[in-house]
Amino acid sequence: MCPNINEENDWLYAGGIAGYFFRAEISDCYNTLKIDNSANADRVFKDRIFIGGITGELRSSSNTIERCYNAGAVSGSAICASASDWADTENSNYYLAGSAADGDEYAKALTPTQMSIKNVYTGFDFENTWEIDPNSSYKYPQLKENRQQRVEGISIESLPAKLNYAQWEDIDTDGGTVKITYEGSYETIVLLTKDMISGYDMTAVGEQNVTVAYGGKTAEFQIDVGRIDVTSVVVSGNSEIQKGTSSKLSASVVPQDATDNSIKWSKKVYGKWSAKKSVKINK
Repeated sequence: MCPNINEENDWLYAGGIAGYFFRAEISDCYNTLKIDNSANADRVFKDRIFIGGITGELRSSSNTIERCYNAGAVSGSAICASASDWADTENSNYYLAGSAADGDEYAKALTPTQMSIKNVYTGFDFENTWEIDPNSSYKYPQLKENRQQRVEGISIESLPAKLNYAQWEDIDTDGGTVKITYEGSYETIVLLTKDMISGYDMTAVGEQNVTVAYGGKTAEFQIDVGRIDVTSVVVSGNSEIQKGTSSKLSASVVPQDATDNSIKWSKKVYGKWSAKKSVKINK
């Protein structure tokens, strides 16, 4: 609730992030608070009241507001109430349509559905800074390092159907589910997906721990990767070599993705004439 202004020289600046700022930058922020200025609705000096979802007043051409949005009910402008020296940066600032009494010329209005879609937000870094958690009760963008609704913990609700693999086989998360516990005792169970898991190596034989990560919290489950044995060796080329001649042989193992597919060559000499025999063997 904004305070009353009664004096002729009173000025009021209020915003979800800053009331007034000069020679500064506001970026990667959002407001969900209600800013109520109803106490001054009929004041004589209401033309000196500046209310914005992010800031009330921006005073300098060097100031910028970028990659911000407002979802709170504001008795004023959605982003900034007064910014006479500020270049229009509508492409990177947004607000929930209907959230601000005066709308905003410096931002783009979005429907509730649009507010929950990553691709709508031009310039927002959803790899490192922002995220939209479809499983949270808060459906709009949150800051990764300071979430609107934090994850308190995760646990494996059900293991994937497949836990034993052959070497090189692709890991499969089908059948796996994860229980997510958020602040406020809100819980939900979601499907385990490959983008949640890490720490495994399907080229390495043996038991492995797979790490499941979500919302900064982790859990683990175990898989076993087995070796692939050679079932046969196929040799190609001329198997009969005449005295005084040479021949090139090649060999391959079956299956080709066997754990150990190395081939060692050896020769065995028969008969008294073998000392004069010339044999060339190439792998």
